[in-house]
Amino acid sequence: MAKTLDQKKVELGEIKENLQKSKSVVFADFKGIPTESLNKLKNVLIANKSTFAVYKNTLIEKAFKSLNLPEVKLAGSTAVVYSFEDAVVAIKELFKAKKDGLALEIKQAFLEGRLLNPVQVEQVSKLPNREQLLGQVLGGLNAPLTGFVGGISGVQRKLLFALKALSNQKVNK
Repeated sequence: MAKTLDQKKVELGEIKENLQKSKSVVFADFKGIPTESLNKLKNVLIANKSTFAVYKNTLIEKAFKSLNLPEVKLAGSTAVVYSFEDAVVAIKELFKAKKDGLALEIKQAFLEGRLLNPVQVEQVSKLPNREQLLGQVLGGLNAPLTGFVGGISGVQRKLLFALKALSNQKVNK
C-alpha cells in the first residue's frame, strides 16, 4: 500500500534528524537476506548504539539535498544504518556480518561530511574503534612514564648498593 504524503513527510523528518545526530551513515543492499538474519543484525547494531532502517531512495536523496549534504544516488533496496556514538562501530559490525556470510552489499557511506564508496568504507572498517584508539593513546602516554620510573628506581638501586658497599668497607676496617 502506498504511503500518504503525511507519512512521507514524517519519514523525511526522521531521516533528516538521524542524519544530523549520527556520526556515520551506511547505505546497504539487504535484498535476499532472511528476516531472522536481519533481526539478529539489528539487535547487534542496537547494542552498539546504532539503528537499521529502510526508506525509499528518493526520501533519502531529498533529505541529503535539504540539509545541503553531498548528493547521494541510490538504487534498489536500501537499508540505512545510523551510528550515533562511534562512527566506526556500525561499519565494523556490518563487515563482520558480511564476513560471516550475510549477503549484505555495502553501497556507500556518509562519514564526516564525505560520501565514501564501498572500497573506502571497507578501509574504514579496518580502523580501530574508539576504545582501541584511546587504549593506544594512553599506552603511548604511559610508556615514557614507565621508562622514567624504571630509570629512577635504577638510580636508587645503584645508590643503595654503593652505600651498602661503603658500609661493608667501614665494618671490615
